[in-house]
Amino acid sequence: DLFSRMTRLTLKGRASTESPVARMSSETSPPVSLTDSKVEMKPEDEELLRKLKNSNLPPHLMERLEKRLSTKGQMQANRAAMARVRRIQEIQRELGVVENECADIEKEGVELEKELAEAKKYEHAKLMTEWYRLLGEKNDLVRREQELMVESKQLELLDLADKEEVQLVNSDEVEATQILDKLARIAEQREQLEEMLARDRERYKQEDLQIKIKMQEQGIWPKCVPRLNQQQQ
Repeated sequence: DLFSRMTRLTLKGRASTESPVARMSSETSPPVSLTDSKVEMKPEDEELLRKLKNSNLPPHLMERLEKRLSTKGQMQANRAAMARVRRIQEIQRELGVVENECADIEKEGVELEKELAEAKKYEHAKLMTEWYRLLGEKNDLVRREQELMVESKQLELLDLADKEEVQLVNSDEVEATQILDKLARIAEQREQLEEMLARDRERYKQEDLQIKIKMQEQGIWPKCVPRLNQQQQ
């Protein structure tokens, strides 16, 4: 299932420094050029940049490294790193909330199943409508949990790729090749995460459709459950 696959992929990503990506967090600032009079760069950084220009680094990496070596670029990189840390902390807090809400729903479900076991036949439709409502809420929480886990992993990969790019500045040709290989694997892993989410979202649609069919078979109209009714519209 999604949780098992996500856990394996997360553990794999954390255990290996060879993780995936070329897609970095998008900074909206335009590329900085050495010909731009606004660029401020230390003499030693200018020397490093001249050295890099004689290397065989891909143009898009050269552009980012040129920007990073500027004073403005270093400030932007620091802000982006801090923003990633804050977002990861927010995700951890939200995961805690989701976990608590799931536990509450499970308790409700246990009580509801007891009621169903003792209910008279005419009470079943009302109780089953409530049961499906709880099922829908639980599914939403579980799905949200997986999306948060993926987002957290994406941020970790962005941070790893950022650190690898920094190493390019002082690397020789052999080291640069190794770093570029790591960046390519980071890119691949990020793409795998995005593809996994896309597949799971399609699966969620099919799961919800099956729930609606099951409800109708039991004489419960999906519009009685707000969550499913909204998706139907």
